[in-house]
This record gives sequence, structure tokens and C-alpha cells, in this order.
Amino acid sequence: MILAILLVALQLGPELVEPPVDGRCFYQSKTGEGAAMFFDNCGVLDDQGLPLLTAEHLENLAYDEDGLACMGFSSDYTFLLHEDGRAHQVIWYDNWCDYFQEGLARGLVERKVVFINKKLEPKVTTQFDWAGHFRDGHALVCDGPFVREQHGEHYFMRGGSCGMIDRNGRLVVPAEHPMENIDVIRSLLETQHTQRDE
Repeated sequence: MILAILLVALQLGPELVEPPVDGRCFYQSKTGEGAAMFFDNCGVLDDQGLPLLTAEHLENLAYDEDGLACMGFSSDYTFLLHEDGRAHQVIWYDNWCDYFQEGLARGLVERKVVFINKKLEPKVTTQFDWAGHFRDGHALVCDGPFVREQHGEHYFMRGGSCGMIDRNGRLVVPAEHPMENIDVIRSLLETQHTQRDE
């Protein structure tokens, strides 16, 4: 069955749900011609919350040119797996594992956002519930509570307390603005850059 999940385009991290118990998962198969598919009896989560797939499913994963494969038990339990056996939980974004921008993708450690490289190593850690992708060396970071508003098949978020971090994880705009004020947050960042350059 071809994967057809119409879920949120913006994932804030896992909800408080129990780990999957039925072992059903999805991923791109070597034999699936690039289409993601659902499979039964894939495996379980270990005591660190990482997937332990059966040998059959490990062999069936289609890895990309970076040696990475996306698989998940649900949108709350989605992982990037490296062909050498490493795995990292990532944010579910645009109906798939989060993508890399400026060399980093958004992962999760203990329900907080981290930014990982293609070796699945955390490079920037945060204590925030959600983060946007890095753009020009800065990323939006936010803590809840949030309000989800649905527009068609997508959800948009409002509320929270948001600011900006740099590539060192340093908060450069205080996290005190609601998410919908992203233009204000970016303006504060630009003002700081202008003052530093003067």
C-alpha cells in the first residue's frame, strides 16, 4: 500500500502518546521504485526510544546517496537511519522525515529540538519544544503552549514564546514573542546585526 498520509506540514514534536506496539511501519523499499510503503512486523523501539528493525526490514530499506533512510512507526515516531546502524528521531515535516537545510535537520532528544548533521550527530542543542530550519545562520525557536489552526490539509501554529538562535545555539533574540510575530522577530535580529556593524 502506497504511503498516503495527510498530516501536518509543521510538526512541533511528538504528542504525549505511547510508543507503537503493533510493529507496523513505513519506509521507502529497495523494491518499491521510490514509493514509501507500509509494512507489518517491522520491529520495536529500544529502551532509548530508537527503532530495532528486523533483519528483513533492515535489508529492505532504500538508502539515499548520504547513506540515510527515513522510516517511522507514526508521525510521532519518525527516524533517520544511517546504513552503518545509527538512528536518530527526527521531526515529521511535510509528510516525511525532516530535510537538511544549511547542513542540518531537526531531531528530537528528550522531546526537545536538536539540529543533527548527515552523520546523525547533534550539532546544535536547544531546550525548546520547536524550531524552524536554519536560514542565514539563524533558526526560529519556540516553547509552547501553541494553538494549531487547520487550513486545508495543513496546520499552522500560533502562540508560544519564540526567539532566534545562532549556529552555536546561543539565543540572539529573546524567546518572548508569539510565533505569528515572525516578522517582528526577524526585524529584531536585523536590528542587532545593523547595530553590531555600525
